[in-house]
Amino acid sequence: MKKASFSSFRGTVTDIRMAGSEENRCLLLYRIENEEGSLAEFLIAPDTYFLNQARIEIGMPVIGFYDVYAPMVLSFPPRYRPLAVAVDDHRYNMKLDYFDRNLKSMDGELKLNIGPDTRVSMTNGQNFYGDPAGMLLLVLYGITTRSIPAQTTPEEIIVFC
Repeated sequence: MKKASFSSFRGTVTDIRMAGSEENRCLLLYRIENEEGSLAEFLIAPDTYFLNQARIEIGMPVIGFYDVYAPMVLSFPPRYRPLAVAVDDHRYNMKLDYFDRNLKSMDGELKLNIGPDTRVSMTNGQNFYGDPAGMLLLVLYGITTRSIPAQTTPEEIIVFC
């Protein structure tokens, strides 16, 4: 089981520009401002996963999930390289983490109870038919129990293979 720690930054996109060099023109830079006025930049690469293949525009609320142990350039505002980006429409709670064989997140905060209506797919949109335990998952969920860890039956799970 991989032990990684993921975090997120959410806010509104205030600028989008090219970030690559002449040799690598496939990088974008999103500038994000959260409700408290804090700034961050998301370095978007061709392999960045976008939930529902969202096309991000200036003014959209987004959430980006990144590995806190990944190398990062020391800059202001901080520049994250998100593994996943989603439009933050507040219909769901979202969590990116590794989940153990009992489907408990590595940070110990969330336990999944997969139900018959839970959609489980891979990042390419195809159904995932295996056991998602032990894998990196982006989980979309609504209500949780007040237990520790909180438990939920997710609406959707995206498996990062």
